[in-house]
Amino acid sequence: MKKKTLLLLTLSLGFTSNSIFADGHGPFNKRVHILENKDSIDSALKACDTIEEDYIDGCAILLKQGTYKAPSRGVDYSTEIMGLGHMPDNVTIDGGIAIGNTSAADTRTFWRALENLTISGNEYWNVSQAAPLRRVNITGNLYLSKGGHYTSGGFMADSHISGNVDGGTQQQWFARNSTWGKNWTHDGMNSTLVNTTGDTIKRNAHQYKTTSKIAEKPHIIWENNQLNVVVPSERDGKIGTEWLDTNAKIIPLNEDNFYIINDQSDIEKLKNTKDHITINKDDSKKGIIFSPNANPDPDPKIANYKLQMTIQKSDFIVLGLGYPKIQPAHVDYPVITTQANGIRIAGLILEDDGHLNSPLLHMDKSKTSTTKNSYLYDIFVKLTSKNTANKNPAILIEQDSVIGDDLWIWAKDNQGAQVAVANKGLKVTGNNVTMYGLAVEHFFDKQTEWLGNSGKVYFYQSELPYDHQGGGPKIPSSFVIDGAKSFKGYGMGVYSVVGDDYTDSGISVIGSSSDVQLQNVYAWNLIESSGVRHVVNDKEACAGGNNACYIPNFSLSVECEKPTVDDKISKTGEVTLSWNKVNQAISYDVKNWNNEPIESNIKGNSFTDTSTKNKHEDLVYYVVANCPNGQKSEPAEVDIAKSQTKLHF
Repeated sequence: MKKKTLLLLTLSLGFTSNSIFADGHGPFNKRVHILENKDSIDSALKACDTIEEDYIDGCAILLKQGTYKAPSRGVDYSTEIMGLGHMPDNVTIDGGIAIGNTSAADTRTFWRALENLTISGNEYWNVSQAAPLRRVNITGNLYLSKGGHYTSGGFMADSHISGNVDGGTQQQWFARNSTWGKNWTHDGMNSTLVNTTGDTIKRNAHQYKTTSKIAEKPHIIWENNQLNVVVPSERDGKIGTEWLDTNAKIIPLNEDNFYIINDQSDIEKLKNTKDHITINKDDSKKGIIFSPNANPDPDPKIANYKLQMTIQKSDFIVLGLGYPKIQPAHVDYPVITTQANGIRIAGLILEDDGHLNSPLLHMDKSKTSTTKNSYLYDIFVKLTSKNTANKNPAILIEQDSVIGDDLWIWAKDNQGAQVAVANKGLKVTGNNVTMYGLAVEHFFDKQTEWLGNSGKVYFYQSELPYDHQGGGPKIPSSFVIDGAKSFKGYGMGVYSVVGDDYTDSGISVIGSSSDVQLQNVYAWNLIESSGVRHVVNDKEACAGGNNACYIPNFSLSVECEKPTVDDKISKTGEVTLSWNKVNQAISYDVKNWNNEPIESNIKGNSFTDTSTKNKHEDLVYYVVANCPNGQKSEPAEVDIAKSQTKLHF
């Protein structure tokens, strides 16, 4: 009994400053290594030992302020190395950090990250998907491939490179709010660079300036002799990095503010009902932090977290360390459902477990009440089952005002063959949803379906599934814009390595969609035949043989129709105008004979002018429909002098 009491005391001390480094793990499980500058990153990486793609165990290496020797061992699967300084230059690694477990084709170097640190010298970050660089300062050059090995996709945010960025063999790459001292070179398919500074040379590297909002990913720092969680502030239109964020919230990482999940038993303790955790609006905690998976079984492919959680509290934080892999606790319910605004979810791998009958992540609109943005950072989906019965997407966003920042939604393939068979990757019905760095791949139905209004996507990467369902029917387009009112896409690419006539178009704009603007859109057939026949709808036919087809600009605007107006005159001389509902209209204006506004931004379909008593014989009105993107209809004229035969009412 005394031994058990002592154990509980030791665990409670894990949050205090005096013992945070007592065992090198702090309040987290054994897969988190907290180092001081006298410690060896090599030793920590050896203890991580996450060398196989399908291993469950993850690893997070947190570096206290100081200078560290560059490790000789590479960063392997589900491993993050993160500085704990307030600024990236508070933690310096003397030399580059290699990528572990590479091969002649580095196209499977997934799920690893560097964050909030300085690399003194050159860095080779030869990765493919789900391997972000965040808040990284590189004093030399950044190379995105190595030794001529193929690489496919990457993400960088809030980072600075003093020298060049060499894209090498990268097929595609996304960067935002970053700077480089000289040139960004890229010979691949698509580099999309948003709010960045530095020159670009060679083809297919495009820079964009945007005023869209963004807040950087929450991260952990060591300050005031304790661990803290930094929640960066939101900004819009800023170019380059935001390292000194004076408006960021700093929350002490302690048991009063955060739930800490170190193993499945911690999830079981939080369940409000069978299989279910509800974070209600009155919950005292600010967030929940998941340690990496720590498998107690000798077989490293056995255990995942099992979770069914609904979040009803605004501004709640979900943060994963070492990319914890989480499966649904019940096949009929999502891993996470959000029912509030301002939520930030970061650093998770969501997996299926057999025959899933729901989305893995559902952002539910039903109980949200504000327009505060919710954020998804480094959210990665890995489906491994053959399940065509589930018609739900892997991620469903019904909520308005959601911003995604590095999403990879993947139905697993391996060495040119499909492992998973799944229908849909992402479906968006919410309005004002923005994606920075979106990849959705190998689904057999619509890989991405976008129905929400005022959506934006900065960079899209999608490869069609390998198996053409035994020579079955064509699949829908990879990205389907269906009925959306105002959509903007930048740097969107769809790729095929399958047989002839797989899909008519990489991107389809259908239904009543209007005000669709696309820039720098690609389709690329990587074999001799034509898998993707056109880029957008029937525009720009594509050939095979490793050839790209490209549209620099695509625009679809539906005409804003002129209303049909009726008028009635009351016995006292008041004029009431009524008109039909114009399909694309968001409001209406009524103007006088001199084109001066009488009433603007009318949401309904009628207007009564009470100032016109006994003066109607000389009146002329114009009614104008206002449509998205500033479009206006031709004015519909109503001449009251010609309406004297109408009956009074």
